[in-house]
Amino acid sequence: MSVAMPRLLCGFALAGLLSLGGWAVLAGADEGKSAPPAPKVPAVEPNPNETPEPPEEAPAKPTFFLVMPQRDIDAYNAISEKLENEVTLDFDNTPLTDVAEFLSKQQEVGIHIDAKALSAAGVSTDQPVSCKAKDISLRAALGLALSSSGLTWVIRNESLVITTLDDANAHPEIRVYPVRDLVTVEDAQGNSSQDYKSLLDVVRESVQPASWTEIGGAGTIKFLATSGSLIVSQPADVQREISALLETLRKARDAG
Repeated sequence: MSVAMPRLLCGFALAGLLSLGGWAVLAGADEGKSAPPAPKVPAVEPNPNETPEPPEEAPAKPTFFLVMPQRDIDAYNAISEKLENEVTLDFDNTPLTDVAEFLSKQQEVGIHIDAKALSAAGVSTDQPVSCKAKDISLRAALGLALSSSGLTWVIRNESLVITTLDDANAHPEIRVYPVRDLVTVEDAQGNSSQDYKSLLDVVRESVQPASWTEIGGAGTIKFLATSGSLIVSQPADVQREISALLETLRKARDAG
């Protein structure tokens, strides 16, 4: 007993030291042996033949915002994508209803005719359509098929609606266009200011000049300085022209 006790106490003391020193993971190691060295991780040399992956592009900023419920916005965006699909037209005195049905099935998009609006304008839903075109966008195809009858199209009620120009003008879209990048100017001292009046003049004078309230039309345009945005109320076809103009102004600025 007098010999065994000290050896037992030493064993407990050693275990305590190992635990206090952070070596508990080595409890199964033989006494008197130090911990094995950590394995060296070889450095990974870059392969000169590998092409580095390009950085992820930031998502494009929206060019405008629609003022409508989110459900309608989602439908609007989905239909807008369909409008860029390529189609081929080959109609010869084909009734308008058949044209709408053909394009609707081919492109899997809801296309409806506003019969009430057409009737008020004295236009039949069976108005004959004659046009031929190959590999053009659905957007262009609709314009080609409808223009000769004085008709147009709008996105309304989660579908693409064929209607009259008067009806389209009576249901304007409200869009908010971020334009801070187009109105901010710097002087020689580096001080910045916003010249929104020039942009307002360019839009009103370049896009459907007779459509603005300033000269008797119904379209309105305002600049909101706090968000650096244009708020425009105009029919869909005019809004498309405004959007194209702003995009062209940005391209011209970047090219300069």
